[in-house]
Amino acid sequence: MRTFSFRGKRITVMGLGLHGGGAATVAWLVHCGASMIVTDLKTRNDLRSSLQQLNVKGQMLKVKCVFGRHRKQDFIDTDMVVRNPAVPVESPFLKIAKSHGVPIENEATLFFKYCRSKNIIGVTGTRGKSTTAAMIAAILTPTLP
Repeated sequence: MRTFSFRGKRITVMGLGLHGGGAATVAWLVHCGASMIVTDLKTRNDLRSSLQQLNVKGQMLKVKCVFGRHRKQDFIDTDMVVRNPAVPVESPFLKIAKSHGVPIENEATLFFKYCRSKNIIGVTGTRGKSTTAAMIAAILTPTLP
């Protein structure tokens, strides 16, 4: 498996989230060598299940966490901001990052940039993903005579 290097890069993840996507993104970026800051308006207690996902093989990943607030400096002194889908695009902190020339990504844009295959079908949304994915699979699966 090809790995991408973010060695020496400082990355801020805005919004760890509650459903695992943010934790998976953080874990992948750490694996690729990034120095991570996770910032979320929720408390450590609120994010307990997501934080447990950052415990890999009995050891917590090296991630600096800021909970219950965002700090302006975390959006300036960074090489990239990864925005959780729940974070509003109009966030003043994203505007700060943008005004300082910091690129803003999300889980999906990172996936599309670094996925080896370009033959990708994505299904997103709140409802109907399983049904839609099953229908796509049925369409793409060759039928036997």
